[in-house]
Amino acid sequence: MKKAAIVLVALVICLSSVLPCFAIDDPGFVDAAEKAKGPLVYLTDITGRVGGKKNVSAKLMFANAEGFTGGDFVIQYNPYMLEYAGFTPSADIGNANVYINYTEKTGPDVLDIYGNIAHEVYISLIHMEHFDKDLATCEIGTVSFKPIGGGECPLELTAMSFDVEGKDVKVDVRGATAVIKGEEASTWDYTAITSALIEIGDDSPFVVERAKNMPLWAIIALVIGAVAVFAVIVLFVIRGKNYVAD
Repeated sequence: MKKAAIVLVALVICLSSVLPCFAIDDPGFVDAAEKAKGPLVYLTDITGRVGGKKNVSAKLMFANAEGFTGGDFVIQYNPYMLEYAGFTPSADIGNANVYINYTEKTGPDVLDIYGNIAHEVYISLIHMEHFDKDLATCEIGTVSFKPIGGGECPLELTAMSFDVEGKDVKVDVRGATAVIKGEEASTWDYTAITSALIEIGDDSPFVVERAKNMPLWAIIALVIGAVAVFAVIVLFVIRGKNYVAD
């Protein structure tokens, strides 16, 4: 009996060292991580009901992310069903040398840059060095929502960028689903009204999605070039006027 207890304790310790505690509670994440050929960004499903005392939440998690140096992620949701209630970084990230920036605005009256109801959560991560083995599989944080309408809607997860050792790499992305009990809410068109920098795919639960925006250095170069061309045109006009006057 004593030997059996020792073996059981040893087995538990072994499993704990291999799998994070949160992964054991989410079989879908474990399965997705095993199938992923490279880094995986994963969002857990959520369930709840309108009028409940507690908000609902989805966990954002990484797998096979050793060497990760930075990335930008967007979560889109149906604003008629869910009201964004905030993002909480995990202890894994809080104790690491990671700079994190995320959407802070909340409330039903918040509009995006296009004047539409806010329906996107932005999360940006930068590691001062890179994710080590201990962070290769980890929880990034928890996204919370207040249920305001019933039905089922996707939580579209987009990896706008995912850098390993400073280089952009392919990453498997697994979005989630929200199921809320209550009076049926209006649907939301994810493709018709969305950020111009995001491409949403619906052909597979595992989608590698990229932002179509230009890099910052290219934008700056274009602006400088445009200013230079404008200055040259103005100079020629001024010289032309002076020549006629002479």
